[in-house]
Amino acid sequence: MVRPDTAFIKSRFSRRIFLLFLSVAVVPVLIITVLSFDYVSNQLRGQNYKQSHQVSKAVGMELLRHLKLADRELETLASEQVSHPESGRTTAVHAETAHIPHFSALAVTGDRGITGKLPGKIDYQPVLSPKQEQHLDHGKSVIAVGNSGFYMLRVLEPDSPSGRKLIGKLDPVSLMQAKNLLPDGATLTILDPAYNVRYSGHAVTDPLITALKPLHAAAISGHFEWDDGATRQLASYWALFTEEAFALPYLIIVVSQSEASALAPIIGFRNTYVPLLLMGILLVAFLAANRIRKQLVPLTNLRDATQRIANGDFTSRADIHSGDELEQLGDSFNLMATRLGRLFNSLSTMSEIDRLILSSFDTSHIIKTVLGHAHELTPCTLSAVLEIDEKNPGNGQLLVRNTSEDELHEQDINLTGNELSLLGSSPEGLLVPGAGGSPACFGKLFGVEVAALLLLPVFIKQRLAAIIIYGYPPDYDHSNEEQELLHKFSGHVAVALANASWEKRLYHQAHYDALTDLPNRVLLIDRLDQAIARARRTRSRVAVFFIDLDRFKLVNDSLGHTQGDMLLKKVASLLTSHLREGDTVVRFGGDEFIIIVPDIDTATDAGFMLGTLAGNILHSTEHEIELENNKIRAGMSMGIALYPKDGKTSEELVKHADTAMYHAKDQGRGRFKFFAPELNAETSRRLLIENELRKALENGEFHLNYQPKVDCMSGRLSGAEALIRWRHPVKGLIPPYQFIDVAEETGLINDIGEWVLIEACNQLNTWLEAGLPAFSLAINVSPRQFRECNLVATLS
Repeated sequence: MVRPDTAFIKSRFSRRIFLLFLSVAVVPVLIITVLSFDYVSNQLRGQNYKQSHQVSKAVGMELLRHLKLADRELETLASEQVSHPESGRTTAVHAETAHIPHFSALAVTGDRGITGKLPGKIDYQPVLSPKQEQHLDHGKSVIAVGNSGFYMLRVLEPDSPSGRKLIGKLDPVSLMQAKNLLPDGATLTILDPAYNVRYSGHAVTDPLITALKPLHAAAISGHFEWDDGATRQLASYWALFTEEAFALPYLIIVVSQSEASALAPIIGFRNTYVPLLLMGILLVAFLAANRIRKQLVPLTNLRDATQRIANGDFTSRADIHSGDELEQLGDSFNLMATRLGRLFNSLSTMSEIDRLILSSFDTSHIIKTVLGHAHELTPCTLSAVLEIDEKNPGNGQLLVRNTSEDELHEQDINLTGNELSLLGSSPEGLLVPGAGGSPACFGKLFGVEVAALLLLPVFIKQRLAAIIIYGYPPDYDHSNEEQELLHKFSGHVAVALANASWEKRLYHQAHYDALTDLPNRVLLIDRLDQAIARARRTRSRVAVFFIDLDRFKLVNDSLGHTQGDMLLKKVASLLTSHLREGDTVVRFGGDEFIIIVPDIDTATDAGFMLGTLAGNILHSTEHEIELENNKIRAGMSMGIALYPKDGKTSEELVKHADTAMYHAKDQGRGRFKFFAPELNAETSRRLLIENELRKALENGEFHLNYQPKVDCMSGRLSGAEALIRWRHPVKGLIPPYQFIDVAEETGLINDIGEWVLIEACNQLNTWLEAGLPAFSLAINVSPRQFRECNLVATLS
């Protein structure tokens, strides 16, 4: 065993309590610390942004002041220039002695470039926009941005066509005196309208420009953060507008300061506070662990004892001496372990029996499993199960097993009404102490080793379905606890038997027809697939009969559906009587039946054998069938398909047998036909005509020809007959004999006949309105229109 003083460390519960203590003490402090640090950091950031924004604005205004000073210097220098047109050159008056602190170089430019040299060197001539030229024409200075800095230009002679200008390169040292306004640690960056850096106190990277562009596009000032590759920078920008003064849209002033410099106060405090916080957490953790160890050692002992019981050791006990509620819990646990030890063997045996009987839906398997394991559940010398017939409760089948024998003995039992009533009124069980007791039908079970019987009834939906019987030797003491266990077990057996009965009923409902009790089309496919697979292995053949009753609808319509259902039952019985043991009759649906004849040897004349069978069935239908007060003949037509000649799959065989059956109906009903490929072609042709007929009605492909009737004596027109013609868009003119029979069979003749009536009547009215004399018009009407359509109303 693990030592009690250290075992608590492995306890999840103790670790959970420890973490709870620690979280209660530390988490609030950590939350307050994090929120405080975050708040102070945000305040410092805000102050830094506010300061840098003010500085960027101050630097911009200082820069503007220097630019205006430079403008005045350039204006003064321009006024001191003297033009000598006779020499074609320009000289400076006091040029070398002139005070130009804001320019590092000066020059005079014209249409042919730099024409006059002044102090310094300028090798760049800006290309000015029309707006800048216009600004110069108004006598103002213009700032142009070059590759090496800023240039200020001014026209020397506004009214002269020479276009000479004085250009000065602004001195960056003089110009950037505004950086003296920056606080410690801050750097200045100046960008032109194209975001080109014109001045920077540090190496400017793309991240600064990338972060600045979208912000500047939205506002003239703001702040942002960027990373220079080494540190995080906090920056503010301000746009200095120079459009009005120097025809330059603006300059962007950016003041940056490292995040570490801006947050230096809070970082210093954090470096001191975090070690102190960690020391406090360690102290809390030590005190909590010491206290939890003293309180949870008894729970650790209880956990270990529970684990040993879970592993099957019911002798395990929890040794707890804490003098409090935990000690009472330990005593209750020890009492529970003692009782569990007594029940475990019985329950494990019963669960194993449950697993065996519930693993099958076969009633006989469940009963045999109960008998085979009964002695493991209770010390009986005999076990038996009486299964009561559901339809005849007075009869039952008794299966008996002696503990000393492995064989099962089966016998029939008859129960009297009193015995059934006695067993049905004893749901808790009935103990029969000797052979003279009741029920007397179990008297043969008593013997030398069996002095008493315990009868436990099994009910399924309040119906006495079975009786479980245990036989005991003389002087055996039946405890109430054991009888209760066996009674519960009988309830488990009832569930298993009910499931088996329900499963059997569901299978029957899913695979058999409710009216005729024949297999349905679900079972048809299964059995036909099995027959085909067997025939494929044994190289034999399988025949499929497709049977349809002739004029069954007439029976339903004239005698009623009840008589029709009775006829179907009679036909099902008639078909079954003509088949072999391995053949299958299936009700396919409505008045259609299918017969499967498997295992036809290749040496057998299949045509003769199947023809004989079909003839016998048809011959039997010549006799009248009695339906209560009526007698009718059940005429039928059938088609036959043979595997593998007529199909390799169940779907093909059923389809081809159906095709052959329809061919038999077309040839006069009451006969059988074998499938032939040309039947399938004819069926496909008729199906194609049916589909095209539907389109012909929709597309107006029909028209009427009128054959005149002439009086031979007078030579006058006496009447006409309307004849339908079908002008197919692809096949051309199709004569009536090729489509009228298909229209009759499919029912399309009703729609076609109605169209003919309307079209012929309209044409007759047209002729009468045109002044033709009245005459009779003959229109062909299908017999089906008389039966199915309201012909009188249509004619009216």
